[in-house]
Amino acid sequence: MKSIFIRYLFIFLQLYLMITNYTVFADTAPILMFSKKDLYLTPDIEEPVSVYIKNVNDLYGIELNINFDPKFIELIDSNPTTQKIDIKPGTMLDPKKSFFLCNQINNQQGTACYTMSLLNPAPPVSGSGIIVELIVKAKTICKTSITIQNSKIGIFGKKSIIPEIKDINLTVTDNPVEWYLANDGVIDLKDVIIALSTICKNTYLNYNTNNKISMADTIFILKKLSINK
Repeated sequence: MKSIFIRYLFIFLQLYLMITNYTVFADTAPILMFSKKDLYLTPDIEEPVSVYIKNVNDLYGIELNINFDPKFIELIDSNPTTQKIDIKPGTMLDPKKSFFLCNQINNQQGTACYTMSLLNPAPPVSGSGIIVELIVKAKTICKTSITIQNSKIGIFGKKSIIPEIKDINLTVTDNPVEWYLANDGVIDLKDVIIALSTICKNTYLNYNTNNKISMADTIFILKKLSINK
Protein backbone atom coordinates (compact mmCIF):
# COMPACT_ATOMS: atom_id res chain seq x y z
CA MET A 1 0.00 0.00 0.00
CA LYS A 2 2.86 2.33 0.91
CA SER A 3 4.66 1.59 -2.37
CA ILE A 4 1.54 2.47 -4.38
CA PHE A 5 1.22 5.78 -2.52
CA ILE A 6 4.89 6.62 -3.18
CA ARG A 7 4.50 5.77 -6.88
CA TYR A 8 1.50 8.06 -7.33
CA LEU A 9 3.17 10.78 -5.31
CA PHE A 10 6.17 10.60 -7.62
CA ILE A 11 3.92 10.77 -10.70
CA PHE A 12 2.10 13.78 -9.27
CA LEU A 13 5.36 15.60 -8.54
CA GLN A 14 6.69 14.79 -12.00
CA LEU A 15 3.57 16.17 -13.66
CA TYR A 16 3.47 19.22 -11.38
CA LEU A 17 7.09 20.15 -12.03
CA MET A 18 6.78 19.56 -15.76
CA ILE A 19 3.66 21.64 -16.32
CA THR A 20 3.40 24.14 -13.46
CA ASN A 21 6.77 25.24 -12.11
CA TYR A 22 8.96 25.58 -15.17
CA THR A 23 7.30 27.58 -17.89
CA VAL A 24 8.69 29.55 -20.82
CA PHE A 25 7.37 31.22 -23.90
CA ALA A 26 8.78 29.49 -26.96
CA ASP A 27 9.97 31.50 -29.97
CA THR A 28 7.64 29.51 -32.18
CA ALA A 29 5.01 28.24 -29.79
CA PRO A 30 2.69 25.40 -30.79
CA ILE A 31 -0.92 26.40 -31.39
CA LEU A 32 -3.70 25.16 -29.11
CA MET A 33 -7.01 25.74 -30.86
CA PHE A 34 -10.55 24.56 -31.52
CA SER A 35 -11.46 22.60 -34.64
CA LYS A 36 -13.72 25.49 -35.72
CA LYS A 37 -13.24 29.23 -35.49
CA ASP A 38 -16.99 29.88 -35.50
CA LEU A 39 -19.84 27.60 -34.50
CA TYR A 40 -23.55 28.07 -35.29
CA LEU A 41 -26.16 26.24 -33.21
CA THR A 42 -29.83 26.19 -32.40
CA PRO A 43 -31.06 25.70 -28.80
CA ASP A 44 -30.92 22.11 -27.51
CA ILE A 45 -28.76 21.01 -30.45
CA GLU A 46 -25.52 19.20 -29.56
CA GLU A 47 -22.43 19.77 -31.68
CA PRO A 48 -19.02 18.06 -31.40
CA VAL A 49 -15.98 20.33 -31.21
CA SER A 50 -12.36 19.26 -30.76
CA VAL A 51 -9.45 21.03 -29.15
CA TYR A 52 -6.28 20.19 -31.01
CA ILE A 53 -2.64 21.17 -31.03
CA LYS A 54 -0.54 22.09 -34.05
CA ASN A 55 3.19 21.91 -34.65
CA VAL A 56 4.42 20.54 -31.33
CA ASN A 57 7.63 18.62 -30.71
CA ASP A 58 8.11 16.04 -27.93
CA LEU A 59 4.73 16.61 -26.27
CA TYR A 60 4.45 14.68 -23.00
CA GLY A 61 1.70 16.36 -21.02
CA ILE A 62 -0.83 19.17 -20.99
CA GLU A 63 -2.71 21.47 -18.66
CA LEU A 64 -5.87 22.61 -20.46
CA ASN A 65 -8.38 25.00 -18.87
CA ILE A 66 -11.58 25.87 -20.74
CA ASN A 67 -14.05 28.63 -19.84
CA PHE A 68 -17.59 29.27 -21.10
CA ASP A 69 -20.76 31.08 -20.04
CA PRO A 70 -23.01 28.52 -18.30
CA LYS A 71 -26.08 30.72 -18.89
CA PHE A 72 -25.86 30.04 -22.62
CA ILE A 73 -24.16 26.68 -23.18
CA GLU A 74 -23.15 23.48 -21.45
CA LEU A 75 -20.66 20.72 -22.16
CA ILE A 76 -22.02 17.18 -22.34
CA ASP A 77 -20.59 14.35 -20.24
CA SER A 78 -18.47 11.93 -22.27
CA ASN A 79 -18.71 9.19 -19.64
CA PRO A 80 -22.12 9.01 -17.89
CA THR A 81 -20.99 5.98 -15.87
CA THR A 82 -18.91 8.18 -13.54
CA GLN A 83 -20.21 10.65 -10.96
CA LYS A 84 -18.27 13.59 -12.35
CA ILE A 85 -18.68 15.10 -15.83
CA ASP A 86 -15.74 13.97 -17.96
CA ILE A 87 -14.02 15.28 -21.07
CA LYS A 88 -13.33 12.74 -23.80
CA PRO A 89 -9.58 12.33 -24.38
CA GLY A 90 -8.31 12.91 -27.89
CA THR A 91 -5.95 10.76 -29.92
CA MET A 92 -2.78 12.89 -29.59
CA LEU A 93 -1.84 11.53 -26.16
CA ASP A 94 -2.84 7.94 -25.46
CA PRO A 95 -5.10 7.95 -22.35
CA LYS A 96 -4.20 4.31 -21.66
CA LYS A 97 -0.57 5.32 -21.22
CA SER A 98 -1.27 8.43 -19.18
CA PHE A 99 -1.84 9.68 -15.66
CA PHE A 100 -4.71 12.18 -15.14
CA LEU A 101 -4.47 14.93 -12.58
CA CYS A 102 -7.76 16.55 -13.65
CA ASN A 103 -10.52 15.64 -16.09
CA GLN A 104 -13.76 17.38 -15.16
CA ILE A 105 -16.45 19.72 -16.49
CA ASN A 106 -18.30 22.11 -14.17
CA ASN A 107 -21.44 23.33 -15.93
CA GLN A 108 -22.42 25.46 -12.95
CA GLN A 109 -19.24 27.53 -13.02
CA GLY A 110 -18.62 27.28 -16.76
CA THR A 111 -15.21 25.64 -16.52
CA ALA A 112 -13.47 22.48 -17.63
CA CYS A 113 -10.02 21.19 -16.71
CA TYR A 114 -7.94 18.53 -18.40
CA THR A 115 -4.45 17.93 -16.97
CA MET A 116 -2.56 14.77 -17.80
CA SER A 117 0.84 13.32 -18.65
CA LEU A 118 2.17 10.31 -20.46
CA LEU A 119 3.90 7.75 -18.27
CA ASN A 120 7.28 6.16 -18.77
CA PRO A 121 8.08 4.25 -21.00
CA ALA A 122 5.62 5.97 -23.38
CA PRO A 123 7.54 8.06 -25.92
CA PRO A 124 6.84 11.77 -26.48
CA VAL A 125 4.60 12.75 -29.38
CA SER A 126 5.28 15.28 -32.15
CA GLY A 127 3.18 16.84 -34.88
CA SER A 128 -0.48 17.83 -34.70
CA GLY A 129 -3.52 16.08 -33.27
CA ILE A 130 -6.63 16.14 -31.11
CA ILE A 131 -6.16 16.79 -27.39
CA VAL A 132 -9.81 16.51 -26.28
CA GLU A 133 -13.23 16.12 -27.86
CA LEU A 134 -16.10 18.23 -26.54
CA ILE A 135 -19.85 18.14 -27.14
CA VAL A 136 -21.39 21.60 -26.92
CA LYS A 137 -25.10 22.07 -26.23
CA ALA A 138 -26.77 25.47 -26.58
CA LYS A 139 -29.33 26.52 -23.98
CA THR A 140 -30.70 29.76 -25.41
CA ILE A 141 -30.29 32.30 -28.19
CA CYS A 142 -27.03 34.20 -27.78
CA LYS A 143 -23.63 35.16 -29.08
CA THR A 144 -20.88 33.87 -26.85
CA SER A 145 -17.51 32.12 -26.91
CA ILE A 146 -15.52 29.24 -25.46
CA THR A 147 -12.03 30.22 -24.38
CA ILE A 148 -8.81 28.46 -23.45
CA GLN A 149 -7.05 30.12 -20.50
CA ASN A 150 -4.01 29.48 -18.30
CA SER A 151 -3.00 26.44 -20.31
CA LYS A 152 0.45 24.92 -20.75
CA ILE A 153 2.00 22.02 -22.60
CA GLY A 154 4.69 19.79 -21.16
CA ILE A 155 7.69 19.03 -23.34
CA PHE A 156 9.70 15.88 -22.67
CA GLY A 157 12.97 16.65 -20.91
CA LYS A 158 12.45 20.42 -21.14
CA LYS A 159 10.51 23.27 -19.59
CA SER A 160 6.81 23.55 -20.33
CA ILE A 161 5.56 25.95 -23.01
CA ILE A 162 2.80 28.53 -23.15
CA PRO A 163 1.10 27.75 -26.49
CA GLU A 164 -0.52 30.21 -28.84
CA ILE A 165 -4.29 30.14 -28.17
CA LYS A 166 -7.17 30.42 -30.63
CA ASP A 167 -10.68 30.49 -29.16
CA ILE A 168 -14.09 29.73 -30.72
CA ASN A 169 -17.08 32.05 -31.23
CA LEU A 170 -20.63 30.68 -30.93
CA THR A 171 -23.85 32.00 -32.42
CA VAL A 172 -27.07 30.40 -31.18
CA THR A 173 -30.27 31.17 -33.08
CA ASP A 174 -33.77 29.74 -33.23
CA ASN A 175 -33.70 29.93 -37.03
CA PRO A 176 -31.64 27.02 -38.43
CA VAL A 177 -31.32 28.74 -41.79
CA GLU A 178 -28.95 31.22 -40.19
CA TRP A 179 -26.20 28.66 -39.74
CA TYR A 180 -26.69 26.40 -42.78
CA LEU A 181 -25.30 23.03 -43.65
CA ALA A 182 -21.63 23.98 -43.81
CA ASN A 183 -21.95 25.51 -40.33
CA ASP A 184 -20.29 28.74 -41.41
CA GLY A 185 -23.22 31.15 -41.34
CA VAL A 186 -23.17 31.65 -45.11
CA ILE A 187 -25.27 30.05 -47.84
CA ASP A 188 -23.04 29.09 -50.75
CA LEU A 189 -22.21 26.23 -53.08
CA LYS A 190 -20.85 24.12 -50.23
CA ASP A 191 -24.35 23.93 -48.76
CA VAL A 192 -25.79 22.76 -52.10
CA ILE A 193 -23.14 20.06 -52.41
CA ILE A 194 -23.71 18.88 -48.84
CA ALA A 195 -27.48 18.79 -49.31
CA LEU A 196 -27.34 16.89 -52.60
CA SER A 197 -24.74 14.40 -51.39
CA THR A 198 -26.75 13.81 -48.23
CA ILE A 199 -29.89 13.07 -50.22
CA CYS A 200 -28.03 10.62 -52.44
CA LYS A 201 -26.56 8.81 -49.43
CA ASN A 202 -29.90 8.87 -47.59
CA THR A 203 -28.23 10.14 -44.42
CA TYR A 204 -29.34 12.67 -41.86
CA LEU A 205 -28.02 15.95 -40.51
CA ASN A 206 -29.26 18.42 -37.91
CA TYR A 207 -30.35 21.05 -40.39
CA ASN A 208 -34.05 21.76 -39.98
CA THR A 209 -36.83 20.85 -37.58
CA ASN A 210 -37.21 17.32 -38.90
CA ASN A 211 -33.42 16.71 -38.89
CA LYS A 212 -33.60 15.41 -42.46
CA ILE A 213 -32.04 16.85 -45.58
CA SER A 214 -34.64 16.87 -48.36
CA MET A 215 -34.88 18.16 -51.91
CA ALA A 216 -36.93 21.04 -50.50
CA ASP A 217 -33.92 22.11 -48.46
CA THR A 218 -31.73 22.04 -51.56
CA ILE A 219 -34.25 24.08 -53.54
CA PHE A 220 -34.42 26.62 -50.72
CA ILE A 221 -30.63 26.96 -50.72
CA LEU A 222 -30.55 27.43 -54.51
CA LYS A 223 -33.28 30.08 -54.31
CA LYS A 224 -31.40 31.85 -51.54
CA LEU A 225 -28.25 31.85 -53.63
CA SER A 226 -30.06 33.34 -56.65
CA ILE A 227 -31.60 36.09 -54.47
CA ASN A 228 -28.21 36.94 -52.98
CA LYS A 229 -26.77 37.34 -56.45
